[in-house]
Amino acid sequence: MALKFPNLFQQDCSILDCYFYQFVQSAHGELQIHAQSSRKQEFKFSKSLLKYVEGSTPELGKPWRDYRYMYAPCCAIGSHWFAVKIDLEDRTIFIFDSLKIHVCKTELKAFMMPL
Repeated sequence: MALKFPNLFQQDCSILDCYFYQFVQSAHGELQIHAQSSRKQEFKFSKSLLKYVEGSTPELGKPWRDYRYMYAPCCAIGSHWFAVKIDLEDRTIFIFDSLKIHVCKTELKAFMMPL
């Protein structure tokens, strides 16, 4: 099917797991603390997050340089799930939320800050 219709299935995207945002959120907090400290050391991201970038997580992944889009599930404010599409080339994030009124804009903006 993919050979007959090469544009049917996007090959320039990755679907991430639900742990991805947790690693990003943790790295964002660590980076903020590092920026406020008086140390001049280089910041090092966790190995768990780097595995996503290198393509070893999730299973059968590729390095991010081979992708344009990343899709990830996010759980905000307890139990509300939505999806995000991260466009690496345009540096934009699209939020797909079937219950837009469930989370107010200020809460969503604060939640999405690490991305």
